[in-house]
Amino acid sequence: MHQGKRTALIVLARAGSTRLPGKMLMPFAGGTVLSTVLDRMEHSRLVDETVLATTDEPGDDPIAELACRRGIKVVRGSVHDVVGRMQQAVRALSSPPQIIVRGCADNPLVMPTVVDAGIEALASSGADLVTPFEHATWPFGFGLVSMTSHCLDRIHRYAINPAHREHVENFCFDHPGRFQVHYQQSPPGLEYPELGATLDWAVDLERLQRFHGMLDGVPIDDQPAALIRAVRATPLWIEGLTNSAPAPGAVLLGLSGERAAGEPTPEIVVDVFDWENERRYGLRYASSGEPIFIDHRDSRSSERPIDFLHRAALEAEASLKAGPLRPLSPPGGLSPIQAKVVRAHARRGFSSPSQERFPERVILHLEQDAPAEELLQRLFQELEQHPDCELSLQSGPQVDAGEVLHLAEDRLGPERVATRSSQAPRSAFRDLLLTSGGKLMLDPGQDAGNLMEISLTQAWCSPKARRFRQRQLNEEVPS
Repeated sequence: MHQGKRTALIVLARAGSTRLPGKMLMPFAGGTVLSTVLDRMEHSRLVDETVLATTDEPGDDPIAELACRRGIKVVRGSVHDVVGRMQQAVRALSSPPQIIVRGCADNPLVMPTVVDAGIEALASSGADLVTPFEHATWPFGFGLVSMTSHCLDRIHRYAINPAHREHVENFCFDHPGRFQVHYQQSPPGLEYPELGATLDWAVDLERLQRFHGMLDGVPIDDQPAALIRAVRATPLWIEGLTNSAPAPGAVLLGLSGERAAGEPTPEIVVDVFDWENERRYGLRYASSGEPIFIDHRDSRSSERPIDFLHRAALEAEASLKAGPLRPLSPPGGLSPIQAKVVRAHARRGFSSPSQERFPERVILHLEQDAPAEELLQRLFQELEQHPDCELSLQSGPQVDAGEVLHLAEDRLGPERVATRSSQAPRSAFRDLLLTSGGKLMLDPGQDAGNLMEISLTQAWCSPKARRFRQRQLNEEVPS
């Protein structure tokens, strides 16, 4: 109980997953995936009572029996009406709760300290719902969604769309004027949303078992930071960049082809794929033909495969360390998390998944000193890889932007270059500001790095950027 508010954990579990059938009862950590989730959540300080909500399908009898053997209440209901099942679970509790935690049983490394922090954030923020998933800084699967019982009642009453009945909190995200949503932030230094700790596909089980091994002997309260440190410390061995032999446990990246005796054999290799009517460079596991990373541009350019490898390894480093990665399906570049989200235009934040990876517009603020030629070359080179991004030139009345404008139009094409008033509004979900000195900014006073040291992509997806956007959303009050 927190601040006098009773908290109930409703664990949702069923056997009939379309992506990985039977995953709830797969062996994991000396038990099963489901039993591991229940074991870990027993360490929560703030959960007062737990109910398991499964379906009334015969295939879910073993799931119900597992919970009953542990003395946990079980309710059973519709396969697709998850909201209805959660309401059944609330009615089965010994006392009415004020706070409800939606427990996903496919998160076998759920971190009870992160869940408790979400409960505390719900109570202190006065929000209707707290999510660690949307605009995430935490690894996906460390936390759980918390909501007030009144919030669940409103979802149950007004949500009609089958997608909203199945994906509970999406109704709140798609109606931002009616619900106050708080986005749960990780503490500074623990931002790692590329790290996936949820079980959707068979390849995820391999990754989660490896992660669980990294936590051997670590007290459960220390596990969030310990796992993030361990994964970040995973070394990459990159052909043409790393001269020494691979370190133990390293992820090996290289070009495909024959290897000389004694040379490291890459597990991730470069290939060319037919992708959205283009030929693109990509990365795949050497044992598979499916891409796990796809470049943004057509491969029919002057870039050599080895140069692409070095660039891709930098762009995808965090994800490569957190692998094994799942094969991609068009449209390219969507993460498995993004692909699961049902989006509506009313949602706050990014208007499309592509904006999560790169800004819609880069604003070059021209000061009295003109940008250095090297800075412009770095800017143009990266913008060429993202043809949907606009370059907007912003200058004061005493600054002549003509020369830079001509250079930009010659390099990118006049249709991609525009001029902009210094008073025009900006959005941290759409715009990235670049000063003549190379400083990258999301907002005045919010430094995101320097283009001479990091790429636009790195700045846009950086922990600083993610935290800043979360703070912006949390400070907005629904109309």
